[in-house]
Amino acid sequence: TGNLAGAEAELKISLELQPDIPETLCMLAGLVARQDRVEEAISYYDQTLKKCPDYFEALAGLGHLYLTHNQPRKAADLLLKACIVRPTDQPVVDLLGNAMKRADRVDDAILFLEDRLKKHPNAAAVRNALAGMFLEKGECEKTINLIREGVKRHPEIPALVNNLAYAMVLCSGDSPLLMSEASLLMERRCEESNYTQPEYMRTLAKVYSKMR
Repeated sequence: TGNLAGAEAELKISLELQPDIPETLCMLAGLVARQDRVEEAISYYDQTLKKCPDYFEALAGLGHLYLTHNQPRKAADLLLKACIVRPTDQPVVDLLGNAMKRADRVDDAILFLEDRLKKHPNAAAVRNALAGMFLEKGECEKTINLIREGVKRHPEIPALVNNLAYAMVLCSGDSPLLMSEASLLMERRCEESNYTQPEYMRTLAKVYSKMR
């Protein structure tokens, strides 16, 4: 766990010497959050954002903290701002999707993510999150088309093929063609990974179980 008490003491001395440095406040927030000192963490994050409203680490950290403590609406507001600052950050975009779903703001999330994707068409994290929102609403064609485009744009991200096949499983209905395509995709992906990725094998198993 490291010397958390020592780290905290050094940061507080640093803060006394340079009280206007947001990085110090944000580091303190993260440090006390690790010790479940939630109110102190919130206070330090709030102080950070008063000094620097677009400080990404504070927006993301406080958003994550609120989400962890079952306050998805507050979390969503902060994570939206974090995604504007850094739209390609996969963990934060994933957190945003979770927060917006739990806050019952899926439609708002779709509008926001569509706008982000127009401005950053190669942001795989945004594309994935938007596909997840469409899947949440049962809009299968939009879901699959988004991920297909992602696979074309990002061949260096093999997990996208897994996402596409998984979406096909959920959206297949009575379409044997869709399941046949998903089967071919995942068989190839499993072979290329030398059957070392359990997630791929689980998806392939789901595909096989849906095939007739």
